[in-house]
Amino acid sequence: METATKMLFDSKSKSIAYGYSELINTNSIISIPVMTKASRFETEIELFSPSDSSSGTFIFTSQSYKSYYAVQLQGSKKGIEKAVLQQCAVKDTTLPPSAKNNFTITELASKPVSLKWGNPVKITITAKKKKLKADINGTEIDFTLDSALPEGSVGFSHTNNLMKIRSIKVLSDNTVIFEDDFSQDRIKKMVYKAEKVDKASK
Repeated sequence: METATKMLFDSKSKSIAYGYSELINTNSIISIPVMTKASRFETEIELFSPSDSSSGTFIFTSQSYKSYYAVQLQGSKKGIEKAVLQQCAVKDTTLPPSAKNNFTITELASKPVSLKWGNPVKITITAKKKKLKADINGTEIDFTLDSALPEGSVGFSHTNNLMKIRSIKVLSDNTVIFEDDFSQDRIKKMVYKAEKVDKASK
């Protein structure tokens, strides 16, 4: 197998824990380490087997399940039709983290795209002070934040489709601080084995 084809594969189709956050409601993978002083995020993904109202999301800064910045690709069975730079934020910070429906997802900026399901999509985000720029296969989306991008984890989620994560790299200026091609990852099925117990030995 060539290195370029090694990837993490998530085949789960839906989740049912509604109301806690989009990263819990949908299928998601989040990194454990926080990306310190990150200024550039690069990833390549594939989305395929879509249903209507399909989406795939690259979360490039997540402080919690209810607080993150992301690029979301949205589409129908015809193809990926829209790229959205979005923010998720907590509504009421006085409520406990377990409070349901205590988050708001805001579309910061968006642009139409015309991408085919199953084809690789390269997403690059650069963050310089308050300036955000997202490049999705050559389509650029810009946005100016009220303050500098906070530090957080990176991750992925998807709804009504399947996702392949081919690679991810996070840089601080020119220094790589996180990189993975998922070539060493495997999804394993847990197997339970029953053993006969001799009651007489108890």
